[in-house]
Amino acid sequence: MSRPQIGYHRQAYGVVAILGFACALTTLPAFAQDLAAPGAFGADMLPKGRAAVRLETRETWASEEYNHNGERQALGSNYDGMSLNATVFPALAFFGPGATLGTTDLSAHMTGRQARLTVGYGIGEDVTVGFQVGYGEVVNHVSVSVRPGNVPPGLVSPGAASATEAVQNLLTGATYGYKRVQSSTWHSALDPLVGLRWRFEKGENHATVFAPSLRFGVAKEPDPDDLMQMVLGDGTNDILFGLLHTRKLSEHWDMQLTAQYTVQLADHVTARARSSSELLVPASHRERLRRDRTDPIEFTAETGYSVGAWRWSGRLEYARGGRDHYSSPSGQDVSGLEADSDFHFLLGYLGVSWNGLPAYLRGEQKIPALVSLVAATTLAAKNTMAPDSLYLTLTLPF
Repeated sequence: MSRPQIGYHRQAYGVVAILGFACALTTLPAFAQDLAAPGAFGADMLPKGRAAVRLETRETWASEEYNHNGERQALGSNYDGMSLNATVFPALAFFGPGATLGTTDLSAHMTGRQARLTVGYGIGEDVTVGFQVGYGEVVNHVSVSVRPGNVPPGLVSPGAASATEAVQNLLTGATYGYKRVQSSTWHSALDPLVGLRWRFEKGENHATVFAPSLRFGVAKEPDPDDLMQMVLGDGTNDILFGLLHTRKLSEHWDMQLTAQYTVQLADHVTARARSSSELLVPASHRERLRRDRTDPIEFTAETGYSVGAWRWSGRLEYARGGRDHYSSPSGQDVSGLEADSDFHFLLGYLGVSWNGLPAYLRGEQKIPALVSLVAATTLAAKNTMAPDSLYLTLTLPF
């Protein structure tokens, strides 16, 4: 269905113009994908016949984002202080110079938490298999209002308590069928992983591991009626190919390099088809679309310094991906869903860990545990949020 025509009848145009502000919020970028599968099962191989379990918790927060130019800005800042005048809504020019519905006032910040359980088993001295399951929750904390401006007579219903409430009432009406613009929560099982590690090359101080895995898309889809919702998993079925190289540089220093290529298989998702120039997306545009997400590539480089069971580490992680592709079975324009879906990001990590597992396996340590605390921050990116994260993990053999 084509976009609604904007007429010059004052009351009808009021509906269109006010809703334009709210629908513009659909272009808020999601934060960077959680791609680090080469490290999903840990860097260490398990001895034949031995198993281990790891519990990981992650806390993530963000109040900034990177736009399509790679510039860092406040989350949602493109829509904060936006004047709803003829520049945004050309039909307002009909009411004369200076006609405006007001100015937007928006602020947002995201908080998320995850719990992941990983189980591994050594089926051979050089082959370890494992699986990972998890659960996550992300909250987008949103405050939004419209500061009234020189509102032309008839654009806002006399019964509306405020311009902001007029937006909410029109947004949730039958034509558009959105939920209220407000803070939003998403929670779901995370996409599980199953895979193996094959150590095909090793020496006294180095080893190289091939790490293929499958990720199954079970995460809950984004709600096409919730403009503010953010998610922790995209729900696609993926094939991941990882390569890891570890090397002991000296008595205390070590290094780990990884590379990963992810094939994201095409699937279907319920969304509102829209063009790249379209602000208003009626409920009638909701459709089951074919989706083919980009196949990202990722690299990490980590250096560690160890003294006894303690290890301090620093890591850089870089990933990039091209544009996603959508297609509509009814032929609707989906260019708005594809726009600004390409991305890259550079993350920095600092961590400290205590590893009693090697000594325990040798019978020298009574506490069979590895405890790790890692902090991460976004150093540079494009078309993603700018999250900071804290990881706490506990690994136990059994």
